[in-house]
Formats: sequence, C-alpha cells, structure tokens
Amino acid sequence: MCDTFIKQSFLLKLGVLFSFLLGFFTCAMGQHTFNYDTYDPNGGAITSDFDTTNLVSGESYCIEVVGTYSIWPPYDWTSPCGTVENAPMFPSPAGFRTGYVGFDMEHYFSGPDNPRCSLSFPGPSNRIQISLDNGSSWFFPITATPFNTNHAYSYQVTGMGFPIGVRQLDNATTDDYGMLRFTMQKEPDVNLGADTTLCQDASLVLDATTQNASYLWQDNSIAATFNVSQAGKYWVDVIVNGCLASDTILVDYTNLTVNLGEDTSLCLGADLIISATTANANYTWQDNSVNSSLTVNQAGTYWVDVEVNSCIVSDTIVVNVTNLSLDFGADTSLCSGSNLILDATNADALYVWQDNSTSPQLNATQAGQYWVSVTAGNCSVSDTIQVDFITFSIYLGRDTSICPGELFTLNAATPNSTYKWQDNSTNSFLNIDQVGVYWVEVMNPCESKSDTINVTSNNCGECYFYTPNAFTPNGDNINDTFFPKSECTLTNYELTIYNRWGEMIYKTNTITKGWDGKIKGELASTGGYVYSIVFTAEGKKQKSLHGRLNLFR
Repeated sequence: MCDTFIKQSFLLKLGVLFSFLLGFFTCAMGQHTFNYDTYDPNGGAITSDFDTTNLVSGESYCIEVVGTYSIWPPYDWTSPCGTVENAPMFPSPAGFRTGYVGFDMEHYFSGPDNPRCSLSFPGPSNRIQISLDNGSSWFFPITATPFNTNHAYSYQVTGMGFPIGVRQLDNATTDDYGMLRFTMQKEPDVNLGADTTLCQDASLVLDATTQNASYLWQDNSIAATFNVSQAGKYWVDVIVNGCLASDTILVDYTNLTVNLGEDTSLCLGADLIISATTANANYTWQDNSVNSSLTVNQAGTYWVDVEVNSCIVSDTIVVNVTNLSLDFGADTSLCSGSNLILDATNADALYVWQDNSTSPQLNATQAGQYWVSVTAGNCSVSDTIQVDFITFSIYLGRDTSICPGELFTLNAATPNSTYKWQDNSTNSFLNIDQVGVYWVEVMNPCESKSDTINVTSNNCGECYFYTPNAFTPNGDNINDTFFPKSECTLTNYELTIYNRWGEMIYKTNTITKGWDGKIKGELASTGGYVYSIVFTAEGKKQKSLHGRLNLFR
C-alpha cells in the first residue's frame, strides 16, 4: 500500500478556477513539478500557465505544495488596502459556511508576520484546499499549520480519473502576489508478496528494491532486502523523494517433523515396525517403498523422506541385531576324573548358571544337569546339557557249575564298550555249554577292564533250573517279566537285580514273581543288568547263580 501526501494547496482569489491536467506517468518517470504564480502590483491579476496531468483512477500519488499565503476576516480589514470584499460560500474542514473572507497570496519568500497592508492576522488556518474530482470535493491538510517554517505541506491523493485543480477565490487587488510550487510523483511500487508458509528450515528474502529509494524495516534495518528465517509479521517503508509506500507480509512455517526413534538393537528373529505416519504425507524409504511404516528384522541404516505440500523432512535410524549364540551340544559322558568346560561367552552379555554363578564359563567336574541363561540387552537364550561320568565294572558272576548239555550265557554288556572274549569273539555276551575257564576284556573310550569265571560240571539230574538272559517289558504280555523257571521244589529262593553301577534295583523271594522292568515305578532304561539267584532245592544244598540279562523295549 502506498501513502501519498499532498503538500500545500490553497484557496485563492474569487471567481478564478484553474484546472490542470498532468499526462499519465509512472514511478520510472520520477517527479513532475509545475508552478502557479500570481503577482499583481498594479491591480491586475497575472497568472502563469500550467502543464497538466490526469490522476489515474485508483492510483496513489504523493503531492508536495510549497508556498506562502495569508488569510484574514473582513472585520480586520483596514485602509489603505481597500474595502471589504465579498467571498462566496466554500467548503472547510468544519463544513460549509458563508462569510466575508479574503485570501491574499504573499510572495514565496515573505511571511504573514510582516504584512504590506496594516492587517491584523488571525493566525493559522487550515482552509487550503486541493480538488481531485473536478471540484466536487476539496481536501484539506488535517494537521498541517499553514505558516510553518518551510511553507511545505504533504497530501495523500488517490486518483479518481479527473484533473487536479487549484481554485482562486477573490478579486485581484494591488496586494495580491505570491507563488506556489506543486511537486507530484506516483507512489513507490512495493510488494512483498502474498502471505506465505515456508518449509521448516527454509528462508525467504523479502525484496523492496526501488530506484532512488530509502528503506525502513520493522526491525529498523535499512537495507533494500530482508532475510526471513522465522515466523512473524514483516513490513517495510519505502521512501522515494519524500514519497512513502509500505507493505506487510505474514510468514508462517510448516510444522512438519518425523522421528523414527533412537538407534536400537533387535533380538535375532524379532521384527521392528518403524513408523513415519504424518497426515496427508507422501513417503519414500531407503528401499523406495512408499508406505507410512516399514518392518525390519535385519541390521542396517534405515531412512525416510516425508513430504507434505512440497515440504520434505527426513530422519534416519540405525538398527543392530543382537545375535546370541549358545549350544552345549548333546548330552555327554566323560571319563572318570576328567572335566568339561561349558562356554557361553557372548559379547556384552550377562550370565546366570544353575548354581547362580555369573561367569561366561563353567567347569563341569561332576555328573549332573547344567544350564545357563545368557542375556544381552532385551535378548536372552539358554541351553541345558546332561553330563555323566563313565564308571563301569565287569562281573561275569561267581564261579558256577552247569549241567551237562545245559546252555549258559555269560554277559559282559556295558554301554559304549567293545569286547574281546577268550575265543576272540566280540559280542557283549558268550553262550557256553562246556565246563572251563572263561574271560572277557571290556574296553570303552576311558579304560578297559576284564573278568574271569570258572564253570564246572554239576549233577543236575535231580533238578532243572532255567534262567533267561533277556526280556522285553513292552506291555505286549510276551516276555514282559524276568524270572527263572525250575522244576524243582525249592525250600529257599532269592532273586536280586543290579544296575550297571552295582546298585540293587529289585529283590524278591517268590520265584513266580519276576522283575517288570521298572525302578521305583519308572521304566528302566534299555541295556544290560546283573542278576543273582540263591536257591535251595528240596533235599539239596544251597546254590547260587549269577549272570547278565538284557532289557529290550
């Protein structure tokens, strides 16, 4: 918006109307100046000619009027200057009024404080007028005092398509003389643009550059441009040859943000949903996907551009994957006297073992179940291992006797072992039907052991006693129970079963009640066991039998 000012117009002598038209001009043409002179030393009015222009409708102009004049009421009129002159009705700031008022132009270098005719001047007046619409309206300086030091007055003028006019009201007299100078120019053209909204972190250069101008911004800076970097109201005054124009612009910033969160770590196999959801936005991820969120499960650097109304913000997140590794392997058996180092070491991890120790390693020196929980950040893994120690004994039984032709089994079965009998056979058992001395060597990864048994002949004609060397307690009602059979009448009987470590696991004194393959109600494991039978046949001496039996399921 341009503020245009008119400087001093005047009401002159009665009956004379001067109109002048100024041709259309622009700011590039600068100022346009013309003079109006009146000088009447002999009682005749002399006025100069004018160049003219038209004030374009809607355009704003700055007008400066420079000159001197005086005004007085009729009752102060005194000889020898003449008689009272009648003045027509004319408009004034207070409205229309009728009266006898004279207007006397003084020379531009003289002032009303030194009159030529012994006049008593009433002081300041605001009745200087300029017409912008062919005489229909008259404009007054609102606050200007006519008799100021510089005799200069500024007016704000908006063109209405008519010539600008100056009117003289009064008859010419011998004391009429003076000069007015009019200086006109079109308002400076300043336009900071429409109110706008900027993207975050953007800047805007407001440019008010105008030829031959000076500037004053809202912060009192005086450059032709102003750099905007934050929201606010900005304005500038542009002054060219005393003509001032102003413009204002409101600048706002788009509040667009995106936050993918802090860099993070995932547990191996876990998913993370990274969200950039923003209203009315478009998205571009590092993999060129365009959804508002991204699911990741691998380590990497992930970023997104979020665009709203041509504004773009970005954010990046680094995702690491915590890969905890823990594997003790299968359950194992160790040789007696050895140990096993269980290693759960992982970077930046915490450890809790079954015994509440917290080291990354544990030395297993005893049989048992070992486990550890490993934690790193929010991730944890665990593993368990059963550690046994290999201890075995070989016992073919006490020396015994067999009946002629009777088949007898020697059993040396031991887990994870190899065998060598006196006849170089390599099975875990040996079937014999002859008397003699028998031995076996049993070897496992830890050690080797051997045992010997002497088998003699026995008079078995009076009693038959049979002991199986295997049974299958699988619930099919076939060979589900281990017990010996005898055709003899027994006065004493005892069956005892031992495990591979020599521990008694079953005992009975009833020949028809055998072992069902359970230990304290739980199923015994498949493998070899040792039995001992002590019995006395009616009328005979007590005898004992020892041997190996195999449990199969």
